[in-house]
Amino acid sequence: MSEPVRRSSPIRPFLAVFLPGAGLTVALGLLAVERAPDFAPAIVLGSGFLAFLVAVGRALAVTLGSPQGGRTGAVVRLLDLRRNRGRYALIFAVVAAVVAELALWLVAAPGAGAPGGWPLLVAFAVLFGVAWLLIGDVAGSPGTLRRALLAARSRG
Repeated sequence: MSEPVRRSSPIRPFLAVFLPGAGLTVALGLLAVERAPDFAPAIVLGSGFLAFLVAVGRALAVTLGSPQGGRTGAVVRLLDLRRNRGRYALIFAVVAAVVAELALWLVAAPGAGAPGGWPLLVAFAVLFGVAWLLIGDVAGSPGTLRRALLAARSRG
């Protein structure tokens, strides 16, 4: 009888990489406010987007490369990632958009008011689209499927 396959969610690895990256982004933004206040929002958005890309990539690598799950674990994790990519992209985008909003609020010029509204929705839409495409690219590539099937075959 085959052993049950535990789901391996990419949310924890995403948070483990993104939150320190977001902290570094906020620190860079606060330093930029002192040195170059006109460029602080651009620095926050650029470094935050880079942290987002690295975190999504790492979350996918950890999820697809984890050894748990027995004989069919790699295939089940791949199929789970493909099936739930909208949900994972939504979670990644919401977390990153909220952090971006807070970081921009921290580096906003005094009296300029806090960013919000449409810029937050645009940031969410862009981040969701990027996460959706990254997950689809990684989980839908023939190389990833081939590796998962070879791993299942070698364990059986």
